[in-house]
Amino acid sequence: MKFLTLSCALLFTLLCSCKNNEESATGKEQKDDSLFFTTPPEKVVELDSNQLANEPTDFLRRQSSSVINWQPWAPDVLSKAERSQRLVFVVVGSTVYPQSEVLFRVLEKNSELINRNYVPVLADSDADSALALACHNLAVEQRNNISFPFLLWLSHEGNPVAWAPLGKNDEEGLSKVFASLENTVSVIQKQSPKYVIENSRSDTTHRVERNDTRTIFEEEADNVALNEAKLFLTAQSLADLYVSLNQTFDDTGGIPPGNLITTLSRASDYPNCPSRLKNSSRTASRESLDLLVKSALRDPLDNYFFIRRNSRTFAVPSLAKKLSTQAAMLSALVSSPQTPATKKSTEDLLEALSNNLLQAHSLSPEEMNTQVYFWSIEALTQILSTEEMTVVTAAYELRKLGNISGSDDPKRDYFRCNSLGLKLTASELAKKTGKSQREALTLLESANTKISAKRAEILESNEAILAESAAMLSSNASMLTAIARAHAKSPNAVTKALLAQEGEKLLSQFRDSSGQLLSCATNENSRDLP
Repeated sequence: MKFLTLSCALLFTLLCSCKNNEESATGKEQKDDSLFFTTPPEKVVELDSNQLANEPTDFLRRQSSSVINWQPWAPDVLSKAERSQRLVFVVVGSTVYPQSEVLFRVLEKNSELINRNYVPVLADSDADSALALACHNLAVEQRNNISFPFLLWLSHEGNPVAWAPLGKNDEEGLSKVFASLENTVSVIQKQSPKYVIENSRSDTTHRVERNDTRTIFEEEADNVALNEAKLFLTAQSLADLYVSLNQTFDDTGGIPPGNLITTLSRASDYPNCPSRLKNSSRTASRESLDLLVKSALRDPLDNYFFIRRNSRTFAVPSLAKKLSTQAAMLSALVSSPQTPATKKSTEDLLEALSNNLLQAHSLSPEEMNTQVYFWSIEALTQILSTEEMTVVTAAYELRKLGNISGSDDPKRDYFRCNSLGLKLTASELAKKTGKSQREALTLLESANTKISAKRAEILESNEAILAESAAMLSSNASMLTAIARAHAKSPNAVTKALLAQEGEKLLSQFRDSSGQLLSCATNENSRDLP
């Protein structure tokens, strides 16, 4: 089976086991589709039932009882599409995107149509990160921001036909987007299925050609080898995204730029690094990290980082945490110039990892947000002593009307609420409260323990935490790399123990009996994914 590639995160890579040794559709020979259009479709038994019961994540298994005959995102989906002469309809979502559950309600109302006309595929953006990146590139192509859940129609060759990032639409909005796209696709498909196949093939060919057309400018590289010049010029482009005025890389929201900061920091330490890049990257890395660790994006109650932000600054984080985010931020912290705040954050994150390695989770339902992650002065006063309240107010810069600015909260959803970003270092906190550092930190720790317990109580009573049970090789490997960097920079007993712990986990949990690496850690509820 031949199919084309998506730029960067290529569907060619994702489904290469379908391809065998044939040339890709970008080669000189094109597939003869005559049989596809002239012979009756084949009966594909799997398409008559839902196939998600043995999938490796909770998100997928929870849909195994759906009336939609969901198929897993696997190498044989294109074969099913070709044999049944249907398009593939892919939904990419995750437990960290609450709208996924809303979308399922919309789609199940259209289950008969979906089961009859398409090969319905459900994918987890956590388990299928390469597919998620492919969706990102398609969104960028239409000048949209990436958001999930994501709808994607593919030809039997794996070429995109239509797509849409859905984001934070309500049920009515999601229903309209699906109906509009599905109607467009179905009308064109009925009029000329051959046009759909050939046009999507042509679009992907052009997409690949655009991706392969690159110009390398060799400024500031007179005395540097060409491969180093490419590295430095790419890093300089990243450094130029940094805006010192507001200490952000993009000014629009998005993920914590942990991997970007790591790239800049490591490039600036590279031999022969141009002085302009060295200075700009170190400034960007140091200032942006100092901002991140003092912001609400870092949860001071458990010292982990949220996966992204939901406002122009880092004041309103999305309330989900993933191991891959912790790995990216740890790597950035140990690769970049240290400040007192980032040094403390590094120590706290390593301690958190050694005590209780994070499992990916998100918050649901959404209305719980203000009760457990954003606090009013009145709510905190009910659970903290007077002295604890004094220290907490100073440490997090709490205000009666809330510390989240109007620009980050245009709908006033967080009026009188405060995010818990730790703004002060130990010495600054002691000075502001008139206490010794030891006394101030003891009171802060005591207060955090009480707040954390109250949060856990609220979450448990409302069954509000959704956790993924499947451990992913990519996340654990990224974490092992970050810990190795931390140990190389400052060897100590904590990092040494973490290295042994994570290394043993990879060797024991992510290998099958033949020694082959698996994408997901094996457990009794998952199938092996080499």
